[in-house]
Amino acid sequence: MDALDECKKQLAEAREKLKKLMKELEEAKKRQEETQAALDAALERLEKLEGGKAAVEGRMNKEYQEYLDAKKDYEKQQAKVAQMEADIKAAAAKVKAFRDAEDKNGGVYPTQQSGAVQRSITPLTSLMLLVGPFLLQ
Repeated sequence: MDALDECKKQLAEAREKLKKLMKELEEAKKRQEETQAALDAALERLEKLEGGKAAVEGRMNKEYQEYLDAKKDYEKQQAKVAQMEADIKAAAAKVKAFRDAEDKNGGVYPTQQSGAVQRSITPLTSLMLLVGPFLLQ
């Protein structure tokens, strides 16, 4: 009987040990399910983020190309402005040359008149204005 009691005792201990192991197994399964759910949620979020990333990269590439086009147009306009400024400076130099070449009386084209001719015309004109009315009577 001692052997039977000993076997019963060992069986009871084995059952207790089995219950503990079964409890641990259930807890491990529960943790595994929770971990799997967290992994699934993380993978789903990762897929959404990757899809968003692709959309953002596409939009970024489009906007970068627009920037490059705008920069190219701006540089063309800068070149035109620089050319126009150079043309304006050249035209200003021509105008300055024309203005510097005007005659002393303020005319646009220089004339070659001597000062003696002008001085002699003025007294002669004055004399004719004075004498003219008496000659007409």
